[in-house]
Amino acid sequence: MRNLISREGKQWMKEGIITEEQYHTIINRYDIEKKSNLLPILASILIGLSILTFIASNWDGIHHIVRVFIIVIGMTSFYVSGGIFHKKGNSTVGDALIGIGVITFGAGIILLGQMFHFQSYDARAFIIWAVASLLVVQLWESKYLLLLSIVIITVGQLYSFLSYSSFSYVLALLLLFGVSHFAYHRSTMATSVSFSISYLIHAILFIIHFELNYQYLFAFALVLYLISNLIKEHAIKTTVKNTALIAAIAVTIFNVFWIDSEIVEERGSILYAIVIALLFVLFYVIRRKSLDLVDGLLFLPLFYIEEIAGVLYLLILFIYSICLLIIGYQNHHTEKATFGTVLFLLSAFVGYIQIAWDFMPKSLFFLLGGIILFILSWFLEKNRRKLVKGEK
Repeated sequence: MRNLISREGKQWMKEGIITEEQYHTIINRYDIEKKSNLLPILASILIGLSILTFIASNWDGIHHIVRVFIIVIGMTSFYVSGGIFHKKGNSTVGDALIGIGVITFGAGIILLGQMFHFQSYDARAFIIWAVASLLVVQLWESKYLLLLSIVIITVGQLYSFLSYSSFSYVLALLLLFGVSHFAYHRSTMATSVSFSISYLIHAILFIIHFELNYQYLFAFALVLYLISNLIKEHAIKTTVKNTALIAAIAVTIFNVFWIDSEIVEERGSILYAIVIALLFVLFYVIRRKSLDLVDGLLFLPLFYIEEIAGVLYLLILFIYSICLLIIGYQNHHTEKATFGTVLFLLSAFVGYIQIAWDFMPKSLFFLLGGIILFILSWFLEKNRRKLVKGEK
């Protein structure tokens, strides 16, 4: 947020809307807010961990009734005290205390389950924990509590996958409809990025669990890209969109080196083609107003052309990065030009590895690769600095 205000504030000064003194006053307010929010949240995490470790280490020596009493009283105390601080206007400390209450609730579910020998072979405990956490988010509008809910859902899904080799549909639905609701209506940079990362983790686990071809990650990334266009705030929209693009770029780079062409022979290939086609229709409908269809290059299903797919994906990386550079320089868009610069360097390195790895001594390979990247980085950085000076 501070970077956005800083960038917009310079433009306001040029237009005479605010003075330089007012500009620095606004920026300093965001500095103070950032510093004051961090320590109570870190404190709540440490206290929550201490509660978990203390109870877990002394659990066997505590009577059953005392155990239940400790959990209920402790959880209630943190919720009540957090609510009191919220009413007094100190939302930071209030969020920290309520967060400890949420952590205590989750610890209570797990420990009480062990105490009464409840057998569970799925993520049921995390589902209850996540539902309670989202209810808390509904009662108290808090970025920190929403982030905690995302962590609980993501960890629960990972636990279900790693411990029981299963995928929890309920946790996925809580993320898609519960977390996304709050992330949309109370959008911040941190919650939007966390939701995007959790969404991609769920997508990867879904693909692995159902033994789908990894190319399906393109479809999940494209869905996330389309979701980003529903966000109103430009900075958050751009961040979520870039997360989807980075996921698509990662799969593209993997395809340069190795193509799993089984999807072409699978019966599901027709379904995949239909899904991609429908998503591209939505992509065009949503993006045509801004005429920014260059991103669609990354989602093209080129793996159907098995013989030259690797070369085509490498070519796509170069074309896409060059398009970003051109758009960034023409529109004086520093962030897009920087992203294009990094991607172009990465594409050059990927192409160099693909071509030269098997054909030259490894010492010469690394030497030439370093020299090429150094020259490219110098040239692109020089042009980027010109762009920054032009903005100023």
